[in-house]
Amino acid sequence: MALRHFFKTYTFDGSDTSFDFTTFIITPASWGAGDSFKLAYNGSLTVAFVAGTNGTAAAIQAALRTLIGDSGLTVTGTTDTGPFTVNLPGNVDYVDFLAPAEETGCTAPVTATFQDVLTVLDADFGVTSHDLGADDDDTRGLVRIFSDRWPYLIRRIRTELVSGSGCTYEVKETDGGTELADESPANVHLDPPYATNSLTVSGAALEDGDVLELEVWYETAGDRRF
Repeated sequence: MALRHFFKTYTFDGSDTSFDFTTFIITPASWGAGDSFKLAYNGSLTVAFVAGTNGTAAAIQAALRTLIGDSGLTVTGTTDTGPFTVNLPGNVDYVDFLAPAEETGCTAPVTATFQDVLTVLDADFGVTSHDLGADDDDTRGLVRIFSDRWPYLIRRIRTELVSGSGCTYEVKETDGGTELADESPANVHLDPPYATNSLTVSGAALEDGDVLELEVWYETAGDRRF
């Protein structure tokens, strides 16, 4: 019997809320006295952050809490220099990638980290990505294994960063389990086969619009005995 096949494309622009951003990292460059940048989120802008005036973690934190509506968001970083790390506690679903805007005399690129995209391989009902949030019974409160009726025997995983160059990522069994694939090499053959119920994907150094492909060939207990 032919192997079952799953293919999914993840576009990291905030439109896919099946994964959780954990940090945004703002890295200003050539940000001298009087130079400024703003931050954009979901069609709205912060005030300008001006080196020598309000180029502080506290100012960025206050502005982003108002802009995004996440009162638990925190920002750390060096005044008038950066980089600034925006820590996201998961209180809201992020629907956009934080981005620089109206840069004057400087640049302020933003990268992100994400965690716990859950890919459930369900032979009866197709394949879904699902994040149950903090009410889950997982110890980290993020991911739950849905398809526990049958294990899935994964024969091969292919991952490819279609757009972007700096992103690093991991594909693991369940949440925090055995690592099965990462960004190098991009095409992984598993030997021996690996039995699991689900896969999670996490990554770092994402840029707005990066695209990751995940392709899995697998079989279920209903296909053969293993």
